[in-house]
Amino acid sequence: MRPKICVSIQANNITKVIKTIKRLESQAPDLIEIRFDYSKNEVEPNKIRETTKIPLIATARTRVEGGLWEGNEKVRINVLTKASNSGFDYIDLEASTPNLLQTALDIQGAGSNLIISHHDLIKSPSFNEMEEIQKKSKIVGSSICKIVGTVNNYVDNLIYLEYLRKYPGNIAFGMGVLGISSRIISPYMGGKWTYASANQNEVVTPGQLTLERLRKIFDLME
Repeated sequence: MRPKICVSIQANNITKVIKTIKRLESQAPDLIEIRFDYSKNEVEPNKIRETTKIPLIATARTRVEGGLWEGNEKVRINVLTKASNSGFDYIDLEASTPNLLQTALDIQGAGSNLIISHHDLIKSPSFNEMEEIQKKSKIVGSSICKIVGTVNNYVDNLIYLEYLRKYPGNIAFGMGVLGISSRIISPYMGGKWTYASANQNEVVTPGQLTLERLRKIFDLME
């Protein structure tokens, strides 16, 4: 079975988001992640949901975890809750979120599956750190635990694959050029899906490949 790919879209404005989704539909991504932290003005989640039947993930990533969100935390959570109420399939919530348990319960109560995520912009976490994040994720009832760190040498990639071998059905890979191999291999080791960009100009994390390029790589691996 070909690995699943989620395409990340920068939600600069609603017109651009809808245009990008329509263009992507011909390439049939398995999921689409809407990065609400890229929006300077409000982008209505319900309009995005009405645009496509492809499963959607809502994310409003904070600066400390590699995103662009600089606004009020209450407003950020409200954006994610609105996405859940609009029928988004998944909400990506950082493990570092204040009042994590209550926020997780509120989002799940609105109907979305929950992804608890952790991003390290400096290094790759140790396996013990990964297991602690995994435990935290399950305590709040998440469907998926997503762990992404920074690869500083090729050996770092192995920690993500080892985590997925023990905890399949989650997401783990490394950022940066040296982490590309874990992005590609992780679904074969039990990763729920991996991530790609809509095009070369809309990469949201270092080392992210485009959907077209990642698909070609997977086709060659079959």
